[in-house]
Amino acid sequence: MALLQTLPPRQRTVLILKDVFEWSSKQITETKNPVLFTLTESNNI
Repeated sequence: MALLQTLPPRQRTVLILKDVFEWSSKQITETKNPVLFTLTESNNI
């Protein structure tokens, strides 16, 4: 958990999508929804 908190918001989002939601790298790169990344950056999730 401590490592997760040290990551920049975008990297944290990708890690969560891959490990928690089991998204493939292809799914993440094809995501055209900027809200996904905007929310994580603005909320510091």
